Amino acid sequence: MTKQESTQQKLLLRTSPGATVPKDLPPEALFILNLGPYLTDETQAFQGFNEKIRSSQIQVLAEKLEEIAEILDDVRMEQLVGTDPDPNDEQLLDEVWEYLNGILTELFEKISSKVDALEMSVNEAR
Repeated sequence: MTKQESTQQKLLLRTSPGATVPKDLPPEALFILNLGPYLTDETQAFQGFNEKIRSSQIQVLAEKLEEIAEILDDVRMEQLVGTDPDPNDEQLLDEVWEYLNGILTELFEKISSKVDALEMSVNEAR
């Protein structure tokens, strides 16, 4: 097939229900879709509504994951700060450990509640 012949071939053919396959349909053609009865304003509006709902659900999920990521970043920062004391200063090490234990426990409780909220949100979206 020459370049000119290939550009003259139609990629899509309009047909009506019950139409026969045209004789000039090239053998490379896979199938003819007749979506006319299905692509009405009503079905398109319904699909758009479904996509809008899904989009908002994904947005909520992303926000909850960002909240968890921010808390995990706080955990990382607290661990970095807590590794600075002189290892020979027993009292300071004990104070740092108590501080880290308290703050990390608090942060992990926040993460746990965020994960629970995320789980509820995902289950409601099903």
